[in-house]
Amino acid sequence: MSASIAKLVYDNMDMSNVEGTMRVKDKQLILEYVRMNTLDGTLGVSGIYSTTDAAKPVVDFMLDIKDVDVKQAFQTFNTMEKLAPIAGLASGKISTKVNLKTDLDGNMMPVFSSVNGGGNLMSTSLTFSNVNSFNKIADALKMDKFKQWVIEKVNLSFEMVDGKVFVKPFETALGKTKANISGWNSFDETMEYVMNLSIPRSEFGGAANNVLNNLVSEANKKGANFTAGEMIPVAVLIGGTISNPKISTSLKSIASNAMDQMKQQINETIQQKKEEVVTKVREEAGKYVEEANARAQKLLADAQKQADDIMRVANESAAKIRTESNTRADQLIAEGKKNGTIAEIAAKKAAEKTRKEGIEKADKLVAEAQKQSDNLMAKARQESDKIIQDARDKAEGK
Repeated sequence: MSASIAKLVYDNMDMSNVEGTMRVKDKQLILEYVRMNTLDGTLGVSGIYSTTDAAKPVVDFMLDIKDVDVKQAFQTFNTMEKLAPIAGLASGKISTKVNLKTDLDGNMMPVFSSVNGGGNLMSTSLTFSNVNSFNKIADALKMDKFKQWVIEKVNLSFEMVDGKVFVKPFETALGKTKANISGWNSFDETMEYVMNLSIPRSEFGGAANNVLNNLVSEANKKGANFTAGEMIPVAVLIGGTISNPKISTSLKSIASNAMDQMKQQINETIQQKKEEVVTKVREEAGKYVEEANARAQKLLADAQKQADDIMRVANESAAKIRTESNTRADQLIAEGKKNGTIAEIAAKKAAEKTRKEGIEKADKLVAEAQKQSDNLMAKARQESDKIIQDARDKAEGK
C-alpha cells in the first residue's frame, strides 16, 4: 500500500509531506523508505516490524535523519535519549544514518539490552553547556572554556551492541585545543570515554599552570622525563555514570596503556557480538529450514492420505460396479434359459455387453480417480518445494 499524507500528528511528533509504501507479509509490516518532514528536518524509515514470534516482536529499521533539531529529536525518540544522553544536552542540528534492531516489550518499547546496530552522526556545529562531564573536566584542568564546548564539523561512527554504544575515535576541537574522543556508554548510564587533548601551553595560566606542573611531576616520577612544549598532550579518562561522572587526567604518554586497553576491550566486544550474531543467524536459518522441511513433509503426507482415500473410494466403487454388472449378466442368462435356445443365445449376448459396460465404467472411474490423485500429489510437491525454497532464500537473506 502506497500513501501520501499532507499532515500527520502521532503522539508528540508533528509530520508533514509523509510518503512511502507499506506491505504486510508473513506476520511482518514492511516499510519501504517512508519519508517525511519533521523536527525541522527530514526523516526516512525503511525496515520491518515482525510479529513472527508474537510473544517477542522485533523491529529492524534503517533511519535516515537529516538536519533535525537535536533537542527535539532526543525529546521525541526515547531510544536516542537512552543510548546517547549527552548528545541530547547539545543544541544544534544533526544528521544521522542508523541501523537499529531491537526486541520490543509488552508496551511496544525497546528492550534496551537487546539493541544492536550502528551508524554515523554528523553536524556542522554542536554546542554543549552545563554538562556534568565537561564541567568536571573544566574543574580538573582549571580551564573554564571546557564548560561550554562548541564542537565543529562533527563526523563520528558508532556501533550498538546489546544496549552499549561504542563510539569510534573521532577528531574535534575547542578553540586551539584539539581532541580525539572514543569510548562507550550504556542505556544504564554507565560509561567509559577517553579524550586525548592537545592543549596550547599558553592556555595554562594561573591555577591551570599548577595542574600542568602536577601532571608533569607525576609523569616524571614514573620515568617519563617529560618536558613541556608548545602543545601539551593531556589524556582525560571519563568513567562513572552520565549523572555522576568520574574524571581523571594525566599526560597522554602515561595514560596510553589505559586507552589501549579500552580500545582492545571495545574491539573484542564488537567482534564477539559479530561472531554471536553470525552463529545465531546460522542457527535460526537452520531452524527455519528444518521447520520448513517439517511443514513440507506434513503437506505431502496429508496430500498422500487424501490421494489414498480418493483411490480407496474409487476402487471400492469400481468393485461394486463390476459385481453388479456380473450379477445382472448372470440374471439375464438364467432368464434366457427359461425361454428356449434362441432366447438363451440372445441373453448371453446381452450379458456379455452388460459385463463389458460394467468393466469399462469401473475402469473409467478408477482412471479418473488416479488422475485426480496424481494432480493432487503434483500440486502438493510443488507447494512443498516452494516452502523449502522460500525457507532457504530467507535463511540466505534473499
